[in-house]
Amino acid sequence: MDTQKTYREIIKQVILKYAQFTPSHGEIRLDPIFDETRDRYGLMQVGWSQGKRIRGNLIYITLKSEKIYIEYDGIETGITNELLHAGVPQENIVLAFYSPEMVEQTELARDESDNWTEEDKNDLVALSLQYSDEVLTEGEESNFC
Repeated sequence: MDTQKTYREIIKQVILKYAQFTPSHGEIRLDPIFDETRDRYGLMQVGWSQGKRIRGNLIYITLKSEKIYIEYDGIETGITNELLHAGVPQENIVLAFYSPEMVEQTELARDESDNWTEEDKNDLVALSLQYSDEVLTEGEESNFC
């Protein structure tokens, strides 16, 4: 069994499930973002609510060394249980948005890498800039670096 490939499919299924929802307010769309080359997966929200521009991550996941790193989870109920129910063992799920002290209190995996490489950081910036170019219409300003 190719664990990395299986995890990619599970992550995509979970994100696509949430991408089908309609936010309860505003004119907001949910866009799944899949970068299988670098194993980066996300769900972005883009639109308008109460006269304000809405844009940002709802979910951001990275996959490395056969572990799923939940970098950001803005889903009310969280996506960890979805991954567990899909067959991902808890020791292969890292809650990267928690401090190491908080992760110690869970049964989930710990972030062994501790740091993002410069390439990881550059990939995230490039993906964010690419996404902002695709969704921002003429005349809008981006807050991305």
